Amino acid sequence: MSNTNFWFATQVDRDYKTLKYGEGHPRLYYNNSDDYVLIEGVSYENDILIVKDYNNKLYILEDEPDNTTFESTLHREWKIKEQTHKQLWREDLYDYEPWAYNSKISLANELKFYNQDKKIIAYYGKEYLI
Repeated sequence: MSNTNFWFATQVDRDYKTLKYGEGHPRLYYNNSDDYVLIEGVSYENDILIVKDYNNKLYILEDEPDNTTFESTLHREWKIKEQTHKQLWREDLYDYEPWAYNSKISLANELKFYNQDKKIIAYYGKEYLI
């Protein structure tokens, strides 16, 4: 079990690095923003979200996601690549943009562990409410 203080999670329609479709599960980036694991939810209690990867390794998410790091690493790389691939991607341009979950609650909602009574912002820097 790994207590993960530095983390962010993304939803990917199409991967701008490989140009392939996403895997259909959130990606968890932890401790090193270049590495990620695909995750499933385990539990969400007392404001602690526990997820697991496909090797059944557990990750304890007590802190909120580090979306500042998401913005300065993964999203920044996408913006640079976007500028050089606009003609290639054309109408699919924004399908390649990685979207980070805005909060622990928005990720818990995606993993079916949180049903809110009020609307919350699903993705960092987006106006998309759930």
